[in-house]
Amino acid sequence: MLLRLRRPALAVAPAVILAAALAGTALASAVFTGTAQARPAGTAAASRLQGLQCQSRPGGSPSCSFAEQITLPMSVSVTADATPEGADATVSWTISCSVNGGNTATSTGTRTAVTPFTAPLGLPRSSSGACSVNASITLGGSGNLTASLNYSLAHQVSIWVPSHNTSPGAPLAFLECVNASANKAGAKAVLGTCSPDYATAWVPSGNRLIHHGMCLTDPRNGGIRSQLVLEKCTGAADQSWSFTKGRAGYPQVVLRANRMCLDDPHYTETNGTPLNIYSCNGGEAERWSLS
Repeated sequence: MLLRLRRPALAVAPAVILAAALAGTALASAVFTGTAQARPAGTAAASRLQGLQCQSRPGGSPSCSFAEQITLPMSVSVTADATPEGADATVSWTISCSVNGGNTATSTGTRTAVTPFTAPLGLPRSSSGACSVNASITLGGSGNLTASLNYSLAHQVSIWVPSHNTSPGAPLAFLECVNASANKAGAKAVLGTCSPDYATAWVPSGNRLIHHGMCLTDPRNGGIRSQLVLEKCTGAADQSWSFTKGRAGYPQVVLRANRMCLDDPHYTETNGTPLNIYSCNGGEAERWSLS
C-alpha cells in the first residue's frame, strides 16, 4: 500500500488578471521540515507536515517505492524501518531537477544499512527547483517494511503589484518575489520575477530568512528606508524577522529590532528595485506572502 502526500507546485505565473481577489490571502503556515507521516491526498497545502510514507504489501515482496515531483527541495531523505528490527534494507534513488523541462541535473545513489536508519539523498548540483524524486527501498530478508520520504522546502516571499497598464486585456497585477542582486555578502535584496528555481528561494530558520546560506539583514539597524542586504548569519537583531498580520489582517514581514516592515518602495513592479524597511502601515506595498 502506498500512501501519498504531495505539495502543490508553486504558482510562478508572472501575471494575473485580477489581483484584488487575492489581496486578502492569508499567510501560509511557516513550517519547513518534513516528517514521516502520511496525509490524505489534497491536504498538503494546509498541512504542517512535509512527508510521505509507504509500506510493503502483506505476503508480497518486502519493498516499496516513491516517485514524486517536489518543488524547491532543500533536503531529501528516506527513513527505513522493519518488523522485526535489525534486518538490512537497501535504499536506491535518482533525483533529477530541471527548469521548464530543460537543463536537467541528476544525482543517484544506493545505501544499505541495518534498520531502522535514515539515508540522506544527495540533491544534484543545480539551480533548478523542479525535481523528480524516485526512490526504492528493499528489505534484505522476510518481514514487514515501512519507509518514509521526508523533505524540507525553500519558499518564496511574494507580493502582488499593479501593472499600471490600462490597455484593454492587459493584466492588472504581477506576482513579484524577493530576490538578491548576487549570491554574496553585501548583495542587495531586490524585487524580482518569481522563478521556478532557487533564484527567489528563501529558507526560514527560526527568525531568520536565509538565501544561499546568508541572512536578510538591515545593516547596522539603519531604520526607515534602510536598504536590505545579504550578510553572514550572526543571530543579531537586525536579522530577526517575523511573519505576522497587520491591523487590517494582511500579512507582513516585520523586523523585530525596530518593528518596521519589509517594503516595496513606491509599490513598484520594476525588477531590480532595492527593497527596504518602512514603518508598518498596512499598505499594499507591505503585503507579502510566504509560498
